[in-house]
Amino acid sequence: MTKEQMDAYKKMANSGEIYDSVDDDFIAYQHIIVQRINEFNNTPDTEEGLKRREEILREAMGTYGENLYVIPPIYANCGLTNVHVGKNVVINFNCTFVDDGEIFIGDDCMIGPRCNLATSVHPISPRLRRHKL
Repeated sequence: MTKEQMDAYKKMANSGEIYDSVDDDFIAYQHIIVQRINEFNNTPDTEEGLKRREEILREAMGTYGENLYVIPPIYANCGLTNVHVGKNVVINFNCTFVDDGEIFIGDDCMIGPRCNLATSVHPISPRLRRHKL
């Protein structure tokens, strides 16, 4: 998948418009960006592993400030690309980010285990649901 295609899917997901979330190409895009999260979750608690986690977060997250501490595992259906985190933030284990849309976490926040931050919903209209939108 090209960078242009990935950028187009990110723009679509953040548009606020209804889109086909089970489109084969969109699912392929999600698989690519979620791979980084899988890698993050499988890094060892060693000096090298912690350094790799930092690199993965820098590549994956929309933006983040200094002193971010994330305890794996975490989950994000758009690979954290739409997550923006301030300074001095702790994210505990088993947190889920439904980050189709932007998520903003301010400075000096502590997020407990098993929290879910969701920015998107599925349509409730039966007509739209019938079309898998």
